[in-house]
This record gives sequence, structure tokens and C-alpha cells, in this order.
Amino acid sequence: MINLKQISKLILIAFFIQACSTDKTSQKNCIVEDILFINGKIITLNTSNDIVDAIRIRGNKIVAVGEAAKSGNDCTQVIDLKGKTMIPGLIDSHVHFVRQGNMPGIDVLEAENTHSIKELLDLLKKEDGKYPENKVLTVMGGFSAKQFKENRLPTKEELSEALPNRAVYIQQGFSGPAIANNKALEFFKSKGILVAVDGKFKMGKESNQAFTALKSTTNTADKEEGLKRLMNYANSLGLTSVHDEGGVNFPGGGYFDHINDYDALTTLWKKNELSIHYRIQHVVYDKTTEEGDLEAKINNTWQGFGDEMLKYSTVGEHIVSFPIDGKVNPAYERKAEKAAKDGWPHEQHSVSFDENRQHIEAIKNIHKQYPITDLRWSLAHAFELGIDTTKFIIEAVKEMNMGLKLQNHGYITKTDRFPLGKTFESNNAGPLYKTLLKTGIPLGAGTDACLVVPLNPWYSIYYMVTGKDVAGTLVNPNETISRLDALKMYTLGSAWFSFDEQQMGSLEEGKLADMVILNKDVLAISDEELKLIRAEMTYVNGEKVYENK
Repeated sequence: MINLKQISKLILIAFFIQACSTDKTSQKNCIVEDILFINGKIITLNTSNDIVDAIRIRGNKIVAVGEAAKSGNDCTQVIDLKGKTMIPGLIDSHVHFVRQGNMPGIDVLEAENTHSIKELLDLLKKEDGKYPENKVLTVMGGFSAKQFKENRLPTKEELSEALPNRAVYIQQGFSGPAIANNKALEFFKSKGILVAVDGKFKMGKESNQAFTALKSTTNTADKEEGLKRLMNYANSLGLTSVHDEGGVNFPGGGYFDHINDYDALTTLWKKNELSIHYRIQHVVYDKTTEEGDLEAKINNTWQGFGDEMLKYSTVGEHIVSFPIDGKVNPAYERKAEKAAKDGWPHEQHSVSFDENRQHIEAIKNIHKQYPITDLRWSLAHAFELGIDTTKFIIEAVKEMNMGLKLQNHGYITKTDRFPLGKTFESNNAGPLYKTLLKTGIPLGAGTDACLVVPLNPWYSIYYMVTGKDVAGTLVNPNETISRLDALKMYTLGSAWFSFDEQQMGSLEEGKLADMVILNKDVLAISDEELKLIRAEMTYVNGEKVYENK
């Protein structure tokens, strides 16, 4: 017979065996500190472009990469990537993100991913079931008739038949043209706005009036919800950080109140509900050299002030009023000098060759007295570099350690409208990715979304590596770059402009855990499949902010 002492001994032995064989993460007193991702194709984008199969994060930081990641804290959550590809979070270095979050109604961003009228209508019908009937479904820019196989936009009749009980308003660009269904036209009539029989609003005054009427129905709570929807959509594409460019100071979809239109963003920041890193830029439109909005901004903020999720980074893309007939506002040099003197980075919207030349001349004058070498100034767009004097501009940019922020306008719009192309004695739609990459100038990628160009970064990357527009037409020949170079421009390249390259842009020990697990292998799939890439999971600051379920 087994006595009590033997029973106790057997219990202790059994307990010991159980303790030794149990996964320590399941023990009651084990607090999981690490997340280990294994069996993946992890594109680090470090200096060696290493591709590894494991990465370990702790809190909001990456603590180990590759073989070193496989040993560490006993309290570890293990995620098997099962061969899926991971990349650093994408950074859009030039985007009007908050402005888009403030758009009226329920802005259906996914419309930029539809390719036929039927697909668009099906998407709108799907969204129809999610919201109260008094909400207007809107599609605010970022699309083109070229993306639809019908090569046109839907008609009033098509929209009304698909959604008879829901107001729908679709607007292109800053000031239209636009189209509305019958339900939406009833709303506009109630606001005293004249409507056409075909439901169309012409570009300019008509579209601006319709937009303003919709905007008048938007409150702060609507803007907060709109910004959360936009962040979720951005996370689903792999975006983890944006350089926000505010907006313009004239009526229409592009208007942005630089005093009040960040209220929704700061409210969500206070609630700890941001899933995107924001680098806020001071955008103002001072008309003269007198002290104005620029001085009020600079004198009352510090460059880099904020936290990892929300901070001030730069002045621009505008610090004075728009150029008129190619002539830059004479106040520009004085205002830009203020930024240099106070140690602020500066980004300047610059489109034509004449604008580029005038901006560079002013910046060179400033540089003589207040060197900007360490301030990372930049030109945005810089489409028309000029045929005979491109060398002058590139040399000046390199000499002052400036960079260029490049966007993919040619993917969606005919660029000679600006004009953007006809550079280096060519008819390229631009930007000249390959040519500029060879110069060694710091380059950041972005979209200028959302009113003119889609937010989807994979359309931009597709354009960078193929030179083809949304219709598949080659418009930027001989200026394509590799997929790795495109990814680097969208990560480390963009991070450089906000002094973030030491903590973002690559998957390396000590950096922020901003990571994206993709649904496709970006390095192995066909060019056309690039446009179909989406995030399976997105991590920002070590937190999972999106999962495709």
C-alpha cells in the first residue's frame, strides 16, 4: 500500500514533469514581452538589403533580426509567417491626409481601386448598408475615367438606380467636375443650389457650391470618424507614416483651415487612437514680407516637438501665396530666410522650370548667410527640371544637401497640363526616377493624394517600376527603377526628410516596430500583380493596427 508520504512525492514529481513540459507563455505568471515572427521572407532594406526569416519585437522596438531573433525572452508570442513577405512600413512623404479625413459624408476611398462602373456601383451598394440613411456617400478625388473599362464616370441614372434611397456625390479634383444621384440632388435643391437635369456640376463654381453645401453638414465627430476610416484604409495598404501637407487657401475640395482643421487629428491623438505616424508641416500663404502666419507658426512651435505618433517636422509645402504666371512671390526669400535662421526644415512646392530656378536662386542666397546643409530642405514635385539647365539645378540641390520629393501624378492624369514633363529633352510624364536616383540626391516617394492622385502606394510603386499609367499605357519610358529602389524611396528615402531614418524605414535592431506583412511576394510577382498588393497585417509602434480577416 502507498502511504501518504509516497503520494505526496508522486504529486511533486508529476508537477515537476508538467512544469518542464509546459510552454512558458501559457503559465499564469508569464507576461508576454516579445513577439517573434518566424518563417517569413523579411525584406529588411538595411544597407546590405538583407532578406531574413525571423524578427523579434519588444514593446515598440525591434530587438533582433535574423538568427539572433530566434533566441530571447522565454515569454514570447510566436507568429508563423508561413513564407509570407514582410516589409518596413511605407511612408508617404507628400500627402494631404488630414484634409481627406475631413471630407464631408462617407468618403469611399476604395473607389480608387475599382476598374469598371459595375465594380464602383457594387462597392457603393456594399457601403450603403453600413451607415444611417441620412449620411451621404462621397467619392472625393483620386480617381479617373481612365481607370474604368468604359472610360467614363457613372451617370446620374446609374447611381440613382443602384442607390435610390442614398445620396451619392462623386467629385474629381479640387473643383470638379462632379456628378450626383437623384437623392443627392434633392439635398442640393433644399440648399438653394441650382442642379442640372443630368446631375452634373461643372468644374469651378458649380462644384464648389455643391461641395460647400455638403461640408456645412459635417461636424467634429464626423471628421474624427472620417479620419479613423482613412487611417484604417491606409493601414490596409501598408502605410504607417505620412508627411501631412495641409491644403490650399482657395474654395473647393482642396481648402484647408490651417488653424482649425487639425482639431479631429489632435483629438484622436489625445485619445491614443492614431494608427499612423503624422509629421505635420506648417503650410501658410503669406502674401507679403510682413510678419504673418509663418512667423506665428514658427515662433510658437519647436521643430520636432511632439511624440512618435504626432510631431511638427517642416515648414511648407507653401509659405507664401501661389506663383502667378510662373513668377514666384517676391516675399518668398524673406520668409524662407526666417525658416533657415530658426533652424527649420523647409519643403517648397515647385512645378515648372521657371519656379524651380527662382526657388533655387532664393535658397542659394539664403544659404550664404544661414547654411541649410543640415536642415534637409527640399523641392516637392519639381516636374519640369528644364532641358538646358537641369545640371545647374541638380548641382545646387546637391551642394546644399537638399532633397526632392517625387510623386506619381503621371499614373492618373495627363501631366502636360501642368506642365510636368518634357524634361531632359524628352516627353516623359515624369518624375525622372532613374535619372535622379543616379545623382545621389535624397529622394522621397509619395502621392500628393487624395484629390488628384490615388492614395494607394502600390499604384505609385507600379508606376515607378513600369512607367505605365492606370490604363497600362507607357508614359514614363526609360525612367523606371527596381522594386527594391522603389521600396527604399517609399521608406528610408521618405524618412530622411523628417529626420526619422534612424528609427523608421528599415527593419533593423533598435528601430520602431513599423512592419507590414503582405498578401503577395513583392519581389517575385508580375508587374501587374503589384497593383493587387495589400496588407495581411500592419504593425505601428509595435501594435497591430490592421489585420485582414
